[in-house]
Amino acid sequence: MESLETQYVRDVERHKIVEQELGEAERLRDQEQLEFARIRECHTPRPSWDQVIAETPELSSQRFDWDLLLESATTSSQALMQRRLEAAHGSSGDSVEDSDTSDEDDDDLDDDNYLDDEANGDGHGPPRVTTTQQLVREILQWIERLQKHCGVNLHLSRIWHDIEAARVELNILHHQLERAMRKRNKFSLQNAAVAMGIDLAPSKKNTKQEYIVVLGIHDEIPPFLRHQGKIKYRALKKSDIENFVRKVWVEKRKRERRNPLLRVRLEEIIYEKLQRKYGFQPLVAEWGYNTLLALNMFAWDAEIELFLLCLTDAVSDQVYVDQEVMIQTCHALLLRLSTTYYNESFVSERRVLLKDALVTLRKFFPLKTSIQLQALEKAMIRDMHKMKRGGNDSILYIDDIFPMNMSYPRGFFVKTMRTQHFKEIQEYYSHLVSEMGARDTKRTGELLVAAVKEAMLAIDPLADPNAVYAALMRGVGAKTRAQLKMYEIVNYRGLLRKMNRTGLLKFALNFDPRAEVNWQRRKSVDTTVAPANTESPSEPLPRRVSVMPTRLNEDASS
Repeated sequence: MESLETQYVRDVERHKIVEQELGEAERLRDQEQLEFARIRECHTPRPSWDQVIAETPELSSQRFDWDLLLESATTSSQALMQRRLEAAHGSSGDSVEDSDTSDEDDDDLDDDNYLDDEANGDGHGPPRVTTTQQLVREILQWIERLQKHCGVNLHLSRIWHDIEAARVELNILHHQLERAMRKRNKFSLQNAAVAMGIDLAPSKKNTKQEYIVVLGIHDEIPPFLRHQGKIKYRALKKSDIENFVRKVWVEKRKRERRNPLLRVRLEEIIYEKLQRKYGFQPLVAEWGYNTLLALNMFAWDAEIELFLLCLTDAVSDQVYVDQEVMIQTCHALLLRLSTTYYNESFVSERRVLLKDALVTLRKFFPLKTSIQLQALEKAMIRDMHKMKRGGNDSILYIDDIFPMNMSYPRGFFVKTMRTQHFKEIQEYYSHLVSEMGARDTKRTGELLVAAVKEAMLAIDPLADPNAVYAALMRGVGAKTRAQLKMYEIVNYRGLLRKMNRTGLLKFALNFDPRAEVNWQRRKSVDTTVAPANTESPSEPLPRRVSVMPTRLNEDASS
């Protein structure tokens, strides 16, 4: 009896030890399973596809082939289980029936094994469809159905991009052809002249000495024109006049930046420059008169015309200041565009894609016509070819069209911008005169100040009312708004001339200083670009994250 009790105690202790070992083994098994599940876990965040499919009626109502296959397999297995239960609970019949039943059971077992092999992918049937494959197929079906709704917009945006690229390439080829034809005609003319023995250089033997009768030394005459008698006529070149105009503008802006409250007149700067260069009043007057005649001769150039009108006090010099602001703002906008490409070389080398720069210019100049934008594009292409960088013509270097390291930025693109800016100001003035003439029904040349304000707001609805009131105050000589009498009758032509002399009159959106780039940076975009100095004409271009198709359509319609 004691031996049995001792054996029982030993068995109980051994049972406890085995239970502890079993618990430890189960704990290790659970830990290994969790570790294995953690290793196989996908750390990429995924959406809940079941919820997406449930909320999408196109997918929830769609019946796929793999769904039908799984349902058929499930139905077959359920039917086999039902037949097994009936065979187990049913009564046994004669030997023939037993043999038939056994044969059927064998067939059922074979069918069951075939379905198991089919589900596991071990048999000769179709492979097993996993959950990932099912989700991928559902995603592809969903994307295909969604593309039916936005496919038209995508197709239109692609067509618009292709048209823009083809148009840019056509303009580049057209400019190259024109340059080649000019070079060919120049060489052919020189060769023909040499063959015929004709000297193309102008002869100086038959030139006559011409003189200019000066105006005198009155106080009303500017200092650089004060002289008595006659002075020699000198035929100045347009390039010399352009350099002189640019130097005077730069000197004027430099002095006004030192002292913002100082307003230096152009005639003072001209006199000081000529006095420093010649130091003798007859020579100062001689070059002053010849410069004035050359300005009048080359007034067909917009820059020279603007300088002449500012010199004669017909236009305010704020027009030139506004041009400088326009150039600096456009330059900063293109620099912001270069930062939207996920490529550091585009930022460091200050380059963008040509077609993206053209789209940005459309946003910066919202009121320009297609002809004006095409002129800007041609000037941009001429500046690109002038630098002779080679490589891909679809890449634009910002410093090629905006040489901001110079005191006076010059180039075909900058000159075209200045010309269009000044012509648009002249058009605004002519529209304003026409609108006031239409309101002057009695043809007296006089209108109320309120009618002048309404005319200014009628031709430019986006104008700031405060700016309109400030222009009217400059025109009538009022220092405060209270001194401005809106029902006072004034000569509107004289009022316009005074407003034009004392300030800037233009359309409010002559250029948009608040224009922004609508492209944003995305890190998942491949931006592999060949070096800038490559000789290959087909340089791979960076891929840019563009706006959505609806935004592209808006740009195309604008």
